[in-house]
Amino acid sequence: MNEETSQQIVKQMYKTLIESLTLDTRLNIEAVPSYAIEILSKISPRSRKTYDGSAIFIPDAIEGARVLDIGCGGGSLSFVLSKLVGPAGYVVGVDFSEDFIQLCQEETAYHMKEWGYSKPNCEFICSDVEKLLDFQLEPFDVIVSNGLMCLVHNKGKVIQIISRLLKEGGEFYNSDIFSDTKQCEEVKATPLFCCYGLSGAMVWSDLKELTGPYGFSDPYLLYAADTFQFGTEKNKLDLRGVSYVCAVYRLIKLVPESTGQGAIVSYNGNYEKSQDFLKWDVDTIFKKDVPIKIDGYFASLLAKTKFARFFTFEKYEGQLISKRNQNPFSYLKELRESGSAYPKPIFPMDEEHNKYYEDAIKSVI
Repeated sequence: MNEETSQQIVKQMYKTLIESLTLDTRLNIEAVPSYAIEILSKISPRSRKTYDGSAIFIPDAIEGARVLDIGCGGGSLSFVLSKLVGPAGYVVGVDFSEDFIQLCQEETAYHMKEWGYSKPNCEFICSDVEKLLDFQLEPFDVIVSNGLMCLVHNKGKVIQIISRLLKEGGEFYNSDIFSDTKQCEEVKATPLFCCYGLSGAMVWSDLKELTGPYGFSDPYLLYAADTFQFGTEKNKLDLRGVSYVCAVYRLIKLVPESTGQGAIVSYNGNYEKSQDFLKWDVDTIFKKDVPIKIDGYFASLLAKTKFARFFTFEKYEGQLISKRNQNPFSYLKELRESGSAYPKPIFPMDEEHNKYYEDAIKSVI
């Protein structure tokens, strides 16, 4: 299935979703910081009911920032971000669905009133990512994408554009569906699986190889959950043994010479929304005033981001390697085996949802 056909299928699915407001995926509330939960509860009913993504993730410390939300859908995350960046910040939401963008534009006034803003601090653009440079947008401090990479074929071009739109030292949060091994062509060509976001899902380890040449750091895993709760054995068998995961990775656009000596770092607790700790990834949580040893790669990276102001740095002469580019399947396996809280799957894959998707795409194929 070519990219144009898959996008037409997804657009039609979203159009049906907006008209019916019946599709329901699980909100991964365990990944949402406590200060944002109340904000999420105030999102307009129309935007909230059209949420359909791999995993929502909210970046820390974005007050006053310019944020680009790629694959904004009905605007749920964009409107949360518009609250968090404040009147001095700005959010641009992008989606290839004309119906979603129209919905976002219609819901903007509701959220500006809810946030108490005198004028909008967000806008929405209908565009493919490949055409974003045509809009001559100012560089962004943070870029978030939700389910983007599993819908595009030319992933290298997309990453190159994202890199050009992001400031040096800026953050790219990639929330997507990843596989544990390469998919067979039958799965890629199945329209139903295209609706579930699988037609272009890449192997998780390919993300590092894809983004590195365009100036990005190694990925840091922030969140992972199983993708599907299977309601039919047939769906599971039709996936030919490939497993999928919803995962969020943090990547930093590197500045020149961004490697150096290791460090002992301490979190000062001066980020007012999270004074007791600051989570970097699934392996590193900085607790207030508790020194942690990190390698030179991580130390140089951290020192060149906006987060540097929350830390004190001391030189460390020893040798160590900080974890990064973590395998989300191994991470979930460790959670399961340790008896730790294990995130529930994000999407139901059952007869009801199969029929919903199949009805939506009849006009396309």
